[in-house]
Amino acid sequence: MVRAVIFDLDNTLYDYDALNDTAVRNAGMWLCGQTGISYEAFGRAFEEGRRRTKASMRDCASQHNRMIYFQKTTELLKLNPIRYSLELYETYWGYMLAHMTPVPYVEELIRRLRAEKIKIAICTDLTAHIQHRKLRKLMIADYVDVFVSSEEAGVEKPDAAIFEMVIGKLGIAPDEALYVGDSYEKDVIGAGNAGLRPVWFNPHKKVAEGTEDRDCIEITEMRQLERYVCGGE
Repeated sequence: MVRAVIFDLDNTLYDYDALNDTAVRNAGMWLCGQTGISYEAFGRAFEEGRRRTKASMRDCASQHNRMIYFQKTTELLKLNPIRYSLELYETYWGYMLAHMTPVPYVEELIRRLRAEKIKIAICTDLTAHIQHRKLRKLMIADYVDVFVSSEEAGVEKPDAAIFEMVIGKLGIAPDEALYVGDSYEKDVIGAGNAGLRPVWFNPHKKVAEGTEDRDCIEITEMRQLERYVCGGE
């Protein structure tokens, strides 16, 4: 019996990859207009700032924090980080939030789950603040019963502790929950190893990149999930 469906957020409930590069460019072009630097110089500094952030904050939620990316970018460009970092951050996320839309059928699926009295949870990497903002923008915040971020859990997926925190908040057994995510390694293997029933959301039909095979449901659109949860399969 499925008592809860737990969703990843980025690239599961909305298409992060389709927006990120354009949002970075939007922020970079703003900085170029303010300072006269070339976009190529910005791009090199941004990639290096991102690399350094991830290297120094490995397996920490803050490794994803765009504020730190942009601070390091401005430092590498010999610009005043206090003068520009916040504006870069807000320009980036302003673009993302303005253009973000749910993947097809998410809203209908979530309403159906609630009608069936199935709990809904979000389990996501990245920092809590921006993930809360995304859920509000996607107009599904009111349907979420439980939220866990890697910032709260202190670990990134696929560590079992983040999945165990979600299950603990839901108050159910792990095998009573479906976990839906786009990353085979982080979501499918991570959730499966924690005893949850994994669902691989794979709209682009990627080849599994995990280090082990995992028996899971594979779907290419959210509508397919409904019959597994509500259709008795």
